[in-house]
This record gives sequence, C-alpha cells and structure tokens, in this order.
Amino acid sequence: MLTDHFNNYLLAQVSIVNGVIRENILEGRAKEIMAAIASTMNTAIAIAKLGKNDEFYNECVMLARGFFERMVNICYLLVCDDDKFEEYRLHTKQKAYRRLKQEFYAGDKKMCLEFIGKKEPANHSELHEALKKFSTKSGKEKKRWPDISIPERIKLIGERSKANDCFYITKFQFILMRQKRFMVVFMDLLFT
Repeated sequence: MLTDHFNNYLLAQVSIVNGVIRENILEGRAKEIMAAIASTMNTAIAIAKLGKNDEFYNECVMLARGFFERMVNICYLLVCDDDKFEEYRLHTKQKAYRRLKQEFYAGDKKMCLEFIGKKEPANHSELHEALKKFSTKSGKEKKRWPDISIPERIKLIGERSKANDCFYITKFQFILMRQKRFMVVFMDLLFT
C-alpha cells in the first residue's frame, strides 16, 4: 500500500538517524535515550518493509500507531522538564527489571521465564525507588508514563521547540538536540 517513493524516503530518513547514532555524536538527553531512538528506527524499517506488500497494510497501520507515540515520546523527552526526564529513566529501569521475570499461562499451565542472577531491589536504591514509584498498592506495575496525554505532549513540544504542532497530523518530527541547535528530520506518512 505504501508507494515505493515513500518507502525509499522513510528508509533514507532512518538511515540519516542511524548514521547519527553510529557516529556517536548525540549529546545530552538524546544520548541517554539512544536505545529508544534506535528501537524506534527499527519499527520504521519494519513499516517500510511491510508496506511493500498490500497484504500487510493493517500491520503497517498497527505499527504506525506505536511508532507515532514513540516519536512523540522521544521529542517530549528532549524538551520536557528535568523531573519528567528523571521519571522516564525510573520508569524504564523498573520496566526492564520486571521483564526479567515473566509469567503466563499456556492452557491451564502456568509458565515462568526468569533471568537468573537479577539484582535485588533492596540492594539498589535507584531500582527500589523506581519500583516503589511505579507500583500500585497491591504491587502491580503502573504501566502508564507520562501522566499527560499525547496531545498535551505535542503541544509542549511545539511550544518548546518552535515546531508547529499541526505537523503531527501528517508528519512525524524527530528532534535531535545538539547543544542549542535542533536537527529536525521529518518523516512523512502518506498512505496513498
């Protein structure tokens, strides 16, 4: 469903971002969230590859929704207040820790996958703090981060980066902070 032109354009934009990552020229917050940026670029590649076949249009749309939200989150992280960025770091830390043990059911059998040798939260104050902050009273994970909606994040990005938030209707804006300058790479999503 995606045109060859769009696929080539999207892959070229991903190539630029991946080149910036490979050259290790990111600084500040952008460097701290480099893994999230790289992972998001992999999603863009998957969209482009699936988009070459009309049969996978629905899968492209599903991936595009997650891709859009992750791009908004990355831009938000680059312009949000320091306390919100720290909250993100803690959320990511507790989420990674919780993934070290996963339980699920196969029929009526309970299955468990657990990494042996994981850290004990009591011995790591930051992990302990992260788990406490992102747990309900019953100990379950609070999965939502941040506590503001996507439209509110987009508005904040627009105010703090001078980006027109209307672009988010048809474009993904990816901002890499480099000192006081912004490098802006637009990723058009034109489903034709």
